Amino acid sequence: MLLHSDQLSDTIAVVVSGAVSVHTCNKAKKNLRSFRNTLYPGESIGDAPLRLIIPADKVGQVFFELRAAVDSDVLLIKKDDVPSILENEIRALMTSRIIPL
Repeated sequence: MLLHSDQLSDTIAVVVSGAVSVHTCNKAKKNLRSFRNTLYPGESIGDAPLRLIIPADKVGQVFFELRAAVDSDVLLIKKDDVPSILENEIRALMTSRIIPL
């Protein structure tokens, strides 16, 4: 197992290389897993989007697992890091695209 839903509550996982499969698991029957999707480089997932793939009445009964389908690299971005990442990206874009007239 690569990541469990408890680890994704404030994190976005971005697949950098390889392939990662998304599974849902029933809390009462931990061995009962359902394949939901495969993520490829450039695709991302976090707890909120994962919860869209199950019915609302099952949210408390189901948890998620991300499993590497092949050797994979995954970038984890914490919610608290997003503002500084965006700020740095905006500054880089402004520096490279603004020209004096």
